[in-house]
Amino acid sequence: MRPNCFLYALWAVLPAVVDAENLMVSDVSVLTQANFTEFITSNDLVLTEFYAPWCQYCQALIPDYEEAATALKRKNKGIRLAKVDCTTEEDLCKEYGVGGYPDLQVLRGPENRTPYTGTRDVDGIVAFMMRQSLPVVSSLTMNNITNFKSTDDYVLIAHIAIEDTASKAVFEEAAEDLRHRILCGIIYGSDGSSPLPSLVLHKNKRHDDREENQEKLTQQPFETDTIKNFALRATIPLIGEINSDTIGLYKESKLPVGWIFGETPEERSRLGDILRPVAGSQRGKIHFASIDAAEYGASAKDLNLESGKFPAFAILDFATNKKFPFVVDPNKDKTPKEITTDAISEFVQDFLDGKIEPSITSDPIPEKQDGFVTVVVGHSYQDVVVNNDKDVLIKIYAPWCGHSKRFAPKYDLLGAEYAASNFTDKVTVAKIDGTTNDVPDGIPKGYPMLMLYPAGSKDAPILYKGNRSLEDIVMFISEKGKYGASIDIREKARALEEEAVTDAASASPSSEKSGQTHDEL
Repeated sequence: MRPNCFLYALWAVLPAVVDAENLMVSDVSVLTQANFTEFITSNDLVLTEFYAPWCQYCQALIPDYEEAATALKRKNKGIRLAKVDCTTEEDLCKEYGVGGYPDLQVLRGPENRTPYTGTRDVDGIVAFMMRQSLPVVSSLTMNNITNFKSTDDYVLIAHIAIEDTASKAVFEEAAEDLRHRILCGIIYGSDGSSPLPSLVLHKNKRHDDREENQEKLTQQPFETDTIKNFALRATIPLIGEINSDTIGLYKESKLPVGWIFGETPEERSRLGDILRPVAGSQRGKIHFASIDAAEYGASAKDLNLESGKFPAFAILDFATNKKFPFVVDPNKDKTPKEITTDAISEFVQDFLDGKIEPSITSDPIPEKQDGFVTVVVGHSYQDVVVNNDKDVLIKIYAPWCGHSKRFAPKYDLLGAEYAASNFTDKVTVAKIDGTTNDVPDGIPKGYPMLMLYPAGSKDAPILYKGNRSLEDIVMFISEKGKYGASIDIREKARALEEEAVTDAASASPSSEKSGQTHDEL
């Protein structure tokens, strides 16, 4: 049973809460801006959950997270579990790139963080964090290598000549970046079938018996990125499964992914068999994975497929965040085509050859602009924001977001003042609904978000990281834009602030959620 919101609110606020059933004190530490750095610095290994009290996924995690914290404390390995409430610690969560809830990060000091990639249950959390406490690279011998190979789901072993210090250093550097996913070891000497240096990834977890239980890399000399890419991609099955535990691995692999939506295990298995020949022929260029349409059907809409019409297939290029649905017409008719081996093979090859245009989610282009803030949609983004010689400040917002709503009057005033200034033909103040329109890749998640596209430097938009004071935003436009477009907005900004304070004093307390959202996957 999932805990109710009231109990979660208590758990989120108090540093040590008594468990009503077991009368035990929480072993999860509560972190805030005030104590975060000291806590992370004084503990060598910390798993931190960035959460929102209203998030149902965070609520579901509570009992497992608490139990795991207690289990790890008993092991006395110095591993701590902590949590940060992002509805009260907005700046801290923004600093750590939190874009969805819960966001679990492994911290070894304030500057060293990696994503948690284990399962979100007691056993998964404990096993993952115990693995993180091991050395980055374990030294192996003929006496212990056999046991080491079976220690984890995936084990990467480097076979290196004892005098080859260069390859050893490169492997250790790659292993540091891989430790959140793969157990790494090194042995001096060949495995008997490969030249030195070489890598062998041992797979103790396989999607099905048709997969090989190990893969080798003999490319020389060793290169850090080559090792990382080989290891990450080798852990992904030929036909995998996308869910909340695996989505991070697909993103990290940096290859496009073909999403196979099916509503039942039988349907997903059948579709996987249909696409297995395509996945095999395109191995290393694109991943294929099935996804439970009954549980994650809403993700189909994010890929510009029509929710509820399954089975369906789409390609998502994580590198660019571009979407290629396998439908009759990507931007108009989202009816899925029939999934066959030949049809998908042709579609995938056309995608790899750059012959398919990505699908763009967009509201209709406005026939006219009614206010001083220019309304932008997915299909007009390039024309209004990029393909012109103006400094363009654009706000990405969500209509339901409390922060977006409170910021809207300020932003409207900013648009009106620039429209009435001498810079009306030099500066555009714009906005786009980020929930119903695609925005270019590279814009962080979270609402509202401000990006400045300076004239002459449209390929390098600048994220605004300051507070939401109009004076500071004007200074940002003036300093970072091409035209030095500074206007005096102080008097009207103060009047607007005073009006807002008066309205807030007379209004009832708000219960609106934070502007951050949870990604379903």
